[in-house]
Amino acid sequence: MSNFRLEIESTGVRENENKPVVDYEQPLDRLWAVINTAGVCLKGKLEQQDSSQWETMVKVNLFGMLRAARTFMPLLKTKKGRLVTIGTGSEHEFGGGGGAVVYHAARHAVAGASCCLNQEMAVHGVHVITIHTESVASEKLFALPKLPRCTDDSKSVANDRYVKVGVSAVPNYALNVMEEALLVANPKVHYYIAKPTGLSNYLSAIAEKVENIRKKKYYVERTA
Repeated sequence: MSNFRLEIESTGVRENENKPVVDYEQPLDRLWAVINTAGVCLKGKLEQQDSSQWETMVKVNLFGMLRAARTFMPLLKTKKGRLVTIGTGSEHEFGGGGGAVVYHAARHAVAGASCCLNQEMAVHGVHVITIHTESVASEKLFALPKLPRCTDDSKSVANDRYVKVGVSAVPNYALNVMEEALLVANPKVHYYIAKPTGLSNYLSAIAEKVENIRKKKYYVERTA
């Protein structure tokens, strides 16, 4: 797993728009899936927000997704891979008090663009999948992972740093949805992250506890 930043702010939407601005830190000839987490939410009542805040949210959320798709699509075509985008959230995501009109408008635009792009890329064998965050704040999915610092005497390889990252911000049931979208042979166009209910909720809680114990044991063994 690798982390890439695609520049969408310092380069204007109109100028240099055909030049993908991305720094590849390693060969990507085996790239098979991209999870696009371009997103930002500036909360505030519509009548109190400056138009520059609207432009920022549309640019980062929508244009960020489009530029990521344009940049990585040639590589995804080669492996008939997958592009995963973050779509809409729950209307109660911000406590039901509003303050996210433009943000939700931008996320709906991402969902619509993803659906159309999926149809466009189907002929190339590329799946464009949209994850809708009904019970997890979509902002959590936009955050960059905080990796442990590298030390000179560290024996771990680069990818081990990602393995050690805590994922407590995202519950296991959300990770399971993401895993299915990435790994099943015939993925759906839309997936929804929703809390399990009833028996499934009980089983998920047990599974999450077991998984956390396994991870803790794994970290202890690797650092011993």
